[in-house]
Amino acid sequence: MTKKIDTGILVKKAEQYIIFDKCEEAEVLLRKAIKQDNLNPEAHYLLGEALCKQGLFQEAVSELEKADELLPKNARIHQMHGWVIHMNGESEKGRILLLKALEELPDDVSILCDLAVLEIKEENFEKAEKYATEAIKIDPENLQARDVFQNTVRFANLNKLIKKKRTIN
Repeated sequence: MTKKIDTGILVKKAEQYIIFDKCEEAEVLLRKAIKQDNLNPEAHYLLGEALCKQGLFQEAVSELEKADELLPKNARIHQMHGWVIHMNGESEKGRILLLKALEELPDDVSILCDLAVLEIKEENFEKAEKYATEAIKIDPENLQARDVFQNTVRFANLNKLIKKKRTIN
């Protein structure tokens, strides 16, 4: 007879694994937790995050859809779901979910940074700069916001140089 470990303990331990970038270990614990309690939104969310950090975006999408179904109107789930969908190649759908998350948490620096990065990838540099600037205004000392802002400016300037070079040639 297999001893059942409390689902909450499995989820908390998995969360710690994710924090310390041990996502494979977290995945094992979260799959066990979900097997015991398939209606635990936190377990599905964290499994989606662990899969995302392993680059398994397609698998992460289904876990985050389940988390969203179980716990709708959760900004963190919308943020992670939007990011994963974007990384899975569907930027417009990802943008919609990230904007939904931003609507729920309008001063959240990490959501603003995710939107800025998405817009950089889509070469929407004005939008990217708007989001990055807002993130810096909210928290000027935030390293993620500063890094995203610097990259936004760098990519926008690079894009201008490339366009200028094309018009010269």
